[in-house]
Parts: sequence; C-alpha cells; structure tokens
Amino acid sequence: MSELLDKDAVEIAALIAGGQLSAREMMQATLERIDQVNPQVNAIVSLRDGDDLLAEADAADAGPHRGPLH
Repeated sequence: MSELLDKDAVEIAALIAGGQLSAREMMQATLERIDQVNPQVNAIVSLRDGDDLLAEADAADAGPHRGPLH
C-alpha cells in the first residue's frame, strides 16, 4: 500500500474513478503512514478515530463517484 502514497492526487483520483482503488484502501494506506511517521515528526496533533474514517470511506465507495475529491 505504501506505493499508493508515492502517487500524486491526480493519479489517485484516476485510480478511484476507474475502480482500480477504493477510498477505503486509500484511507487505510494513509492511516498506516500516519502511524509510521507521526511519532517522529509529530505533525498530526489530533486525529479522528480510524474506524470512523474507514466507515466514511466505505460509504463513499458504496455511493456514486462524486468527482476528483471523492
């Protein structure tokens, strides 16, 4: 999953729009990177619950695609 985070936003949006990547997969990769890096950089001070974020990603995947910021 870490290779996803090397892609730019345009590439990620195209993968989601094309069905090759789900919002859940992207959110999971993002949460994993935060867990790996944030202890060293302390950039995230407050983070919403990961389960809530994954549930929102699931809802986005279940609904119609809403554009590049889906």
